[in-house]
Amino acid sequence: MRLVPVSTVSTVLGWEDIPDLNEALGAVLDSVTDILAARLKTDFDLYSRVDKYQVQDSVFVRGMPRSHLLLSQSFVDRTSLQVQYSDQFVSLESAPDRTDITSEVSLDIARSCLSVFTRDLSGRFVRVAYTAGFGADTSDGTVYDQTAVPSWLQTLAITLAKQSISNDPRFKQEDPKFRQITDPGDLKLMAAGIDSVIAHRIRIAPKAMNPIFRGFA
Repeated sequence: MRLVPVSTVSTVLGWEDIPDLNEALGAVLDSVTDILAARLKTDFDLYSRVDKYQVQDSVFVRGMPRSHLLLSQSFVDRTSLQVQYSDQFVSLESAPDRTDITSEVSLDIARSCLSVFTRDLSGRFVRVAYTAGFGADTSDGTVYDQTAVPSWLQTLAITLAKQSISNDPRFKQEDPKFRQITDPGDLKLMAAGIDSVIAHRIRIAPKAMNPIFRGFA
């Protein structure tokens, strides 16, 4: 699916509704979605997921334990979050053997990073179940739910699409205004803007642990 509809990009560019042009633009938006997923290091599809961790040693600050866990995916539904731990990895598969600490964790939504400040998890195994991603839009099955996709991500997709179009010969034949979006100065500003937004959105948490297992619930 796409992060924004073809019609949205066409409107931004001032293009008419031309079937061949729409088809080519749709292919560009498909590519844009893949590129952004790779650069942001996450999937956009809506799934229930499970990450499992082994905590080597909790960090102590002023006598209080701290553990940070980096989730494998972004765009987490906070209400779906379930965090449990066990003394043995095999016990993570058995609900009665897990201790639930969901109410004790804090979640940095921007970085998808969990923090536990109330327990020393040293040597323990942690299971984090959650739902992440976007469902399909109810009015257009080719795009993600536009009410769920953040505005900054939609803007990023549109900007990247414009940049991609500038290098695609298919559009030069269709758009008499093509020169307006292929000015070298404009393209340079687009590239800088894209890089700046992504740099601020990449999930970097140096002190956080990565999961030893990532899967679907």
